[in-house]
This record gives sequence, structure tokens and C-alpha cells, in this order.
Amino acid sequence: MGAADAMSTCITTPEQPYVPGIPSRAVVTPVYGWDAGANSLQQYPGDARIRFTMEPAIGVVLGLTNTRDNPESMPRISHGFLFNKSHAGTPQWQVIEAGVVKTGPGTYTGATEFRVDRAGTQVSYFVNGALVYASRTPFTGMAICATALYASGDTVPGEAW
Repeated sequence: MGAADAMSTCITTPEQPYVPGIPSRAVVTPVYGWDAGANSLQQYPGDARIRFTMEPAIGVVLGLTNTRDNPESMPRISHGFLFNKSHAGTPQWQVIEAGVVKTGPGTYTGATEFRVDRAGTQVSYFVNGALVYASRTPFTGMAICATALYASGDTVPGEAW
């Protein structure tokens, strides 16, 4: 075994950082697909608000739903924000409703504040306090905070308030 053979190489990607304890020759393959999600424990019968900041992501939808079924399904989130990256790698957001994008992309940082408000059946979207979209689709039923994740390594804020 030559000197070059004895050297270990660590291959990581921004989505999957090096983890101590994993052998340096381990190759981690990222998983892509809308195959993970979660729901809040709380349900709100009336007015509701989700307010949060978001770290850069490859694919995350966070918003409101009225069903706990199929938590990995992105279109079940009837009113929310889609977070992904541009072709240049810049974090971007868009308003998305039931899988249909409603706005052009905007850029964000980890300090940008997002808000989804339901008043009665009307849903409005805010970025840093500015209204960016007022939904034409009413939201009825119990409001549940929900998320769907696209890529391994994507995360959602630990607390939405």
C-alpha cells in the first residue's frame, strides 16, 4: 500500500456535512423526493398565524393544512411558502397553494421573517411584515401547521409562533 492509498478522503456535500465517527471512506448519498413531513399538535378552529424564519433549503413547504393525512405530501399544504434554491444556489421563497406556485421567487436570509395569517377564511402572506400575496382560495376547517420536505438535510424551524 503506497502513501496515496493510506490517505483517507472525506466526501461531503452542503446538504450532508461530515459527521464524526463515520469512517472517512463512507459515501453518503442524499435522498431527494417529497417523502417526509410533519404536522403541529395544535389545531385552530378560527383565526391562525404562523410566523417563522427559515434557513436555506433545497425543498421545503411550510404552511397551513386542514388534514393530518399523508404528511409527506406537498400539495396537501393548502396555503404556505415554498423554499428552495435558484440555479445559482441563492435561497428563494414563493407562495404556494395546494402544489401551485402563486408568486414569483424572492430571496431570503436566515433573518427574514415569514408569516401566514388566516382571518376568517381569508389567508394572507407576509415577508418581513410586508403583504406579498392575498389568497383567492378560502381556507375552511381546522388549521394545522404543516411541512413537507424534499431533500435529506432540509430542516424546518424548531419553533413557529
